[in-house]
Amino acid sequence: ISKRRSALVAHVSTWGEVGRLLLVQGMNRAAVKWMSNWEDFSEVKSWMMFNFCLSLRRLGRFDESSMIARQSIETWPQDSLNKQLHLFLALEVAITGDTAAARSHLDRSSVRENVHHDEALHALAKGLIEFQEASPIESTSDPNSALRRELTPHFSNRSAYLMDIDLFRSFRRVGKAVAAEGGGLNSWLWFFWRAWFWLLVSIGVIFGWILLTLHSS
Repeated sequence: ISKRRSALVAHVSTWGEVGRLLLVQGMNRAAVKWMSNWEDFSEVKSWMMFNFCLSLRRLGRFDESSMIARQSIETWPQDSLNKQLHLFLALEVAITGDTAAARSHLDRSSVRENVHHDEALHALAKGLIEFQEASPIESTSDPNSALRRELTPHFSNRSAYLMDIDLFRSFRRVGKAVAAEGGGLNSWLWFFWRAWFWLLVSIGVIFGWILLTLHSS
C-alpha cells in the first residue's frame, strides 16, 4: 500500500476501499492510520466513517470513535448508515450514565439482519438502558434479571471468549457499569464468568495436567 499510496489517495473512493479492506483483514491499527486523514477529502461518505469508527472501537478508542460518529451524523443526517452509528453512541452514552440520551440514540438505531456484532451490541445497549431505567429492586433482582435475559442469547460462555474484540471489550465495560450502578457482586461475577470462561477452563486444564504429571512422576 505504501508504494502505491499516491495513486490510492488520488480519489476518495479508492481511499475508502483501502480502509475497508484493512478493517476486514483485522488490521485495525493500519486502518485507523490510513483513515486518520479523512478531513483531507471533501467527498468522504458515511460508510467510510462507519469503518473508521469500528476500527477505532476495536482498538479501544471509544471516545474518538464517538466523536467521529457524531460528526458523521451531523454531516449526513439523512444517511441510513447513521443508524449503526447511533447504536455505537447508544452504548457509549449509556455507559456514562446519561440514560435519556442513550435511549434517544437507541430509538434511532437499527440492527443489520444476521450481523452478530450489531445484534449483540444492541442487546448490550438495550439491556444496560433498561437496567438503568428500572427501579432499584427490579435492577438488582438475581439471577433472573431482565439484563441477563437480554444478553444470554448473544453472549454464551463459548462465544464470549471468541467474539469480536469490540464486543468483548463492550461486554466487560457494561459489566463494570452494571456493578457500579447497583448490580452488586452477583452481576459482576456473571459478567466475569461469561467473559473469561474459556480462559479459566484452559488454566484449569493446564493446572490439572501439571498435577497429573507431577503425581505420575
